[in-house]
This record gives sequence, C-alpha cells and structure tokens, in this order.
Amino acid sequence: MTCASIVPLILQKFPLASFVINGAQSLDLESNKIEGRANDQRFRLYKNMATQLFGKERFEHYEFIEISSYLMVNKKECSDIERKKDRIKETLFNMMQNDVYGCTFLDLFSGSGAIGIEALSRGARTAYFVEKNQKAAACIRDNLKHTRLEDRAVLMKTDVISALRKMEGEAPFDFIFMDPPYHAGAEFEVFDYLRSSSLVSEDTLIILEASLDTDFSFLDEMGYEIIKEKKYKTNRHIFVERR
Repeated sequence: MTCASIVPLILQKFPLASFVINGAQSLDLESNKIEGRANDQRFRLYKNMATQLFGKERFEHYEFIEISSYLMVNKKECSDIERKKDRIKETLFNMMQNDVYGCTFLDLFSGSGAIGIEALSRGARTAYFVEKNQKAAACIRDNLKHTRLEDRAVLMKTDVISALRKMEGEAPFDFIFMDPPYHAGAEFEVFDYLRSSSLVSEDTLIILEASLDTDFSFLDEMGYEIIKEKKYKTNRHIFVERR
C-alpha cells in the first residue's frame, strides 16, 4: 500500500492529520513495515493513527524504529536487540556537531546499526558496521535497505578484532563508535589493538558507550586521552583521541 492510497484512509478517520502524513513514503501491510519522515511529535501521532486504523494486534509483534528523519516498523527480533534511546542518540550527535557530514564512520558492536545509520542520515560519506550476531546483522541489513542508505554502507558479519585486522592498511576513520557489552572487558582489547592501527590517526575521534562504573584508567598508559565525557542516568559516552 503506497502513501497515496493510505492518505485518504487516515484522513477519513483523522481529518486534521494531514500534516502528519505529509512526507510519509510507504506502508507495506504485508510485511508490516512503515517508512516515513517525522519528527518526534509526528512519529508518535503517526504510530497512534496507524495502530487505531489497522488494529493494535497487527503491530503487537512489531516496534517502530526512528532513525533521524526516518521511521519504520520492523520485526520485534530486531528491536529487541539493544538500541540507543532517541534522546541519548540525539545528544551524542549534537556533541559531534557538524563534523559528521562527509566523514568516514566505523560502528563497532553495531547491534541494530542505529548509530551508524544515524551518521549516514546526517551526511557521512561512508559507514562500516561490524556485528557478529547473525540476527543483529540481518537487522542492520534490513534497516539500511529501508532507509535507502545501503549504497554508502559496508556490513562486516564478524567479531570486532577480526574486522579490524581485515581493514588494516586502510585510511584512518574520522569517527569510531563502539558499544561493547558492559563489564566484559571488550573495550580494553579494542583500544589495545587501535593504539598501533592504521585505522586511527591523531584526528580520529573514538566514542565509547559504557556503564557509569567502567574503569578507563588504562587509556592513559595506552597513549589515549579522554577529551570529554557525557553521563546519563545509567551509562555514559566518553570521547577519546590517540596522543
């Protein structure tokens, strides 16, 4: 079902909702995927309208995923994989300001790929996604397809260290983001590898999402410097450069 055919249906039930529909791209009822453009308010309203129009049961196994100006409904197995809360993600990219446009972006431990896709939607030249979980990788591939960003993306379905070794010798990335499992020590292994890697230069900004109690005292000994930090209720982002 295209946008052109769904608009009359929604407007019939919600006569004052035309501003919400403006910019919507498609609704595929067979696969229960919705794509559109929306800000936070329009996103909530559109979800509410679609649920009322087609029935709550139709969407109980699906969840809306918002990526920048895009939104879509995807299978719940994708959304069950840890995703970044919109507010935290927005804060993160606001801190990165205008440096994302035209950059090269590496998203490690990608999960659903929300961070890398957000970078692409904000104008990153290319983004690499590294995720070894097969369901998560399928989710990334699906999200890239439905945001029409796959032509600027590279998906590597392997563990992080293997992916880094495979890319060794390539030009340094502008941004490297990683969200490893908390309290597993994976960040130590990644930082240890990157301190002598061609993938990092003195201009590369490494951003790590971690728990509030994660100890990063090892960074100084490895030759890194924490240049800023943003704490949230249960986690934090640290911004690191190699000296």
